Amino acid sequence: MIRPHLNLTHQTMLVNENRLNLSDSKARKYLTEQLEAYFFGSGAEQLAGYVPPKDQS
Repeated sequence: MIRPHLNLTHQTMLVNENRLNLSDSKARKYLTEQLEAYFFGSGAEQLAGYVPPKDQS
């Protein structure tokens, strides 16, 4: 199942961790490619060194 809100969270992480300037056309192109990979491809790029938080259940 596709969860669009997870893509928004992932893209926010990409912008922050890669210090992307959204007024830069190259940064917007990169995010567009990641969006397409997330929904239509093999998945978006994972951030180097990112460790997801453990479930607090």
